[in-house]
Amino acid sequence: MIFIDIEADSKIEKYADDFKEFNDKQLQLNNQQQQLQASILEQTKQLKDSQQKLLDSAEKSSELQDKVDKIKNPKNYLYVSMRNMFDKWQNDILMDKKKQEDNK
Repeated sequence: MIFIDIEADSKIEKYADDFKEFNDKQLQLNNQQQQLQASILEQTKQLKDSQQKLLDSAEKSSELQDKVDKIKNPKNYLYVSMRNMFDKWQNDILMDKKKQEDNK
C-alpha cells in the first residue's frame, strides 16, 4: 500500500508540475499577446498620423498649385515677394533701432 501511495503522490506531483509549467506558458503567451496588441495599437496610431499628414500635404499642395495657377507673371510675383520681404526686414531693423534709442 505504501508503494501505491508513493506512486499516486508522484503522479500528483507530476500533474502539479505539468500544471505549473502549463500555467507559466499561458502567462508568457498572455504577456506576448498584450505586447503585440500594444504594438499594433501604436502602429495603427502611427499609420493614422501618417495618413493625416499625407492628406494635409496633399491639401497644401493643392492650395499651392492653385496659387501658382493664379500667378500671371511669375517673375513679377517673385520680385514683389522679395521686395515685400526686404521691406519687412528693413522695417524690423528700423523699429529695433528706434526701441534702442528710446531705451537710452
